[in-house]
Amino acid sequence: MFRSVCSFVLGRERDPTHSEVARLIQLSIEQDRRRAEQRRLELEQRQHQLELQQRVYEYQLQQQQQLKQQSTSLAEQGTGLHPTINKVKPLHDYA
Repeated sequence: MFRSVCSFVLGRERDPTHSEVARLIQLSIEQDRRRAEQRRLELEQRQHQLELQQRVYEYQLQQQQQLKQQSTSLAEQGTGLHPTINKVKPLHDYA
C-alpha cells in the first residue's frame, strides 16, 4: 500500500495577500528597481565626469590658443633683432 509522506496543495492559495509567491514576485520587482536606479545613478555620474573632462580640455585648448596668439603677436612686433635671435631655444640646445 502506498502512503503519502508529503502533501501538496494545488491551486490558488487561500490568502493571496500573504502569498509566498506574491511576496517573492514583489521582492524580485523591488530588486529590479534598485538595480535600475543604481545603474541610472552610475550613468549620471559617468556623464558628469565626461562633461567635466570636456570642460577641462576646452579650457586647456583655449589657453594654448591664447598663448600661441600672444607669442605670434610678440614675434610680429619684433624687438629689432635678427629674426633667428628672437626665437627662444631651450637651455640644453646651447650646451
